[in-house]
Formats: sequence, C-alpha cells, structure tokens
Amino acid sequence: MALFTKLRTTGPLQKPEGPADGDLASLERAVAERPSDGALAERLATAYASSGETAKALNVLLAAGELARDHGRIEGALHFIALAESLATGPKRIPILERLIALHIARQAYVRAFLIAREIVEFHVRGEDSIRARDFLGRLPSLGPRDGAYRKRLAGLLTATDVVAGTEPVASWRHGSIDQDVPREDFSDLSVLLVEDDADQSEIFAAAIETLGCEVRVATDGLAALGQIAAARPALVISDLVMPTMDGSQLFRAIAADPANETIPFVCLSARGDQFEVAAALQRGVEDYWVKPMRPAELRARVLRILRRIKEYAALGGDLGIGLANVVQVLEVSSRTGTLLLRSRGRTATVYFADGRPIDAVACGKTGEPAFYAIAEWNEGTFEFSPRLPERERSIFASAQGLLLEAFQRLDEFADAVAELPPDHAVALAFGEGEPEVDYADRAHLERLRSIVDGSKALSEVLAELVGELEPVLLLARLVRDGAITSARNPEG
Repeated sequence: MALFTKLRTTGPLQKPEGPADGDLASLERAVAERPSDGALAERLATAYASSGETAKALNVLLAAGELARDHGRIEGALHFIALAESLATGPKRIPILERLIALHIARQAYVRAFLIAREIVEFHVRGEDSIRARDFLGRLPSLGPRDGAYRKRLAGLLTATDVVAGTEPVASWRHGSIDQDVPREDFSDLSVLLVEDDADQSEIFAAAIETLGCEVRVATDGLAALGQIAAARPALVISDLVMPTMDGSQLFRAIAADPANETIPFVCLSARGDQFEVAAALQRGVEDYWVKPMRPAELRARVLRILRRIKEYAALGGDLGIGLANVVQVLEVSSRTGTLLLRSRGRTATVYFADGRPIDAVACGKTGEPAFYAIAEWNEGTFEFSPRLPERERSIFASAQGLLLEAFQRLDEFADAVAELPPDHAVALAFGEGEPEVDYADRAHLERLRSIVDGSKALSEVLAELVGELEPVLLLARLVRDGAITSARNPEG
C-alpha cells in the first residue's frame, strides 16, 4: 500500500467544439473531415493513447506534424512530432527523432539538432549497431556553420565505444542494452530553472535537459532567478557560480532563507573545481556540485537521477485532511530525512526530520516544540515532503510519538483553560493596576502576557498569538479569574 496518495487537480481544458473525446468513431470522422484542425488531431491521438492504441496515436500525431510542416508552421510541426516522440519507445523513436532534427535545422536551431543526432548515434552504439550509426551520419543534413565540428564529435562516438566481445575485462559501462525499450518517464509536471550567464552554454544545457520532457526556464543571474522562483516555484535549480549582479552562492543563500523555497534542490555548475570549493558548497547544503566542462549526455543523466528522486518523494504529499499526526507517524515509521511543508488556510508551517524524528519546526511565528504544538490539530490544506534537509539546530528532542502525545495532552489543557475565559472572545483584555503575584517559574510567562494583553487586542487575537503556548494561557486564565486581568472596557470588572 502506498504511503500516501498525491492528489492532483487541473483546471478544465479549453477545447474546440466537437465530439466527446471518448467517442473514437466521431473523432475519426471529424479528423477526416478537417485534417488541418490540429486540436482535433491531438484529441484523437489522446483518445487512442488512453485506449492503449499507441500506434494509431503515433500515426495521427506524425500526420498532423507533416501537415503543419507542409503549410510552413514549423513550431506547430515541432509540437506534434515532439508529442509523438514522447509516446514512442525503443527503435520506434529513431525515425521520429530524425524528423525533429530536420525541423530544428529548418529553424536554424543547430545546437538542438546536434544533441538529438548525438542521442541517435548513442542509441545505435549501445545496441552495437555501428552500421546503422554510420548510415545515419551519412544521411544527416548540414548542421550549420559548425557542421564539421559537430560531425567530428559524432564520428568520435563510434570509435570511442568499440567494446571487445567475450569474457575479458572491458573496463566500460557502455555495453549491452540501456533503457532502449523502457517507456519514457513523465516529467512534464516538473520544471528546471537553469541560471547561466553564458548564452551558448545556456542553450546547450537547456536543450539537453529538455529531452527529458520537463520544462526548462533560463535566468542570466541570481536576481533574475529569484524573480522567476517567485513567479513559479521550480522543482530544481541548476546555477553557475560566477555571475554578475548576484552570484550562485548568494542565490543559494537567498533561496535557503525562504521557508517556502528552502527545500528546492540546488546544484552548482561551475568551472571552479577546486576540492575545497566543492567541499564547502556541499557542507553548505547544496544538492551537488558539477564541474564544467560537462557534456550534455552527462548533464542529462545527472538531472534525470534528481528528477526521478523528486518524483518519488512527490508521492509523499497530498491532502492534510488525513491529519498531521498520521503524516508524522508515517515519516517516523519510514525513517525519512527531509523537510515537511504544510499549507493550511493561507498559513505555512515547516517540520524538519532526521531519520524519522522531528528535530525542529517553524510555524505561527514560533520555532521548536511550541511551533509543533501550534499546528498539531491542522487537518485542512496540503502537505509535501522533500528529501532536502537544510542546516537546522536541533530544538526538538522527543520522538515523534512522544511529541504527538505531549501535543494532544497540551491541546486538552489549552481547551480547558480557554473554557474558563470570558465566553465573548471579542472583548478586549487589559491588566489592572498593581503587579500580579506569580511564582518565579511564571515570570517569563507573565512578561509574555504583558507583551500581548495591552487593552487593544480582543481575547480572540490574544489566543491566536498564544496558540501552541500552554503555560501563558494557563496563567491568563488564572489572572482573569483573580481579577488581575479584566475587560479593557470595564476595568472594575
């Protein structure tokens, strides 16, 4: 049984008038009557794919792509051919990738064309089919001004990957079948923010990452990256170190300082590969440190590993209606390390875990155990868990079970104390004249009350500020009972 079920909601798609998606026959007739209607073609392909008829879906998408190309709509053709490529697996992808190359060449996007060509050659090399690889290179159109350099690198893949057959050691991982017939993973719901001030590098890296099917956004410096993060939170940030305006280390600190974004995995990509620089970055909490120059295939493989882990942990999220206690217990049983982010009624809270034990919390303007007690009853909103654990000083030392038991006991006592207060929570409270008599242990709680109960706040506002703080509320109830705190409108009581 899965730990949690992640709930995803999407808004209604704006569809053109036409037959229902489930009526295949009607969709087929509509496409036959209006072959230039790309939206209809996409709906038919989706219906085919949903019913398991992948081959038919591919034919529809490829036909739509060819029609768009014939009418000079290159971007539309790219859309349909890319959709087809995402459905295809194994050798079926190769002719579709070749169509993508032709379209990118037509757009003069030679870097992207080269990267796809490299993927095709590597596919044939993994299958130990150098004949097909050489035939492809012979048919490959010109890749623009740098065609000679690109072809030399592609040809080098053939000579560099010859593997000796037999049982002798070959000292290489590049033999046998590697993901040739495995269905492609869906990362379309994830976005990667690439922060790089070198335009050429940025284009190459973005093109390599886009082949994974995720959205790639680009920023040229740290400040621009923060703006993009504020507009739409990415799943992963890959940033150069040396940049103008705001460098990579400054960007990391800015992201880590924001509780809403501190769990975003952050990778430093830099030519500064000094071992002490790398060690310092890792100790600061970056996800990884990749040293330039990095070839696109390696970059793609590294990003793929991170996206896979992000997708795995995305399952540890959902509707907070199951109750915070259940979420905490599951994280304890599975010994998770990372950060739990909660959202409820416009409020956010964060609980940090190490090996399944809560070590710190931030919520309602509080930290540590008071913060956890303040959210113990949350049962509305959403939650998500990230494997990233920022540097935190441990402030919670109880086990998850111990913390929950203490939280619920305190909630009961909190409710009992509130029941002794005036039933009209709109009344404003104020201290009377004279100094209330309190034990030494309660002096800190008295000062806490004095900072809140000043005659201007209603009882409901006072209780909202004291949520999760049992001792000041117990003292408040006693002082109200003793007359030391009274209604601000009627100090005589």
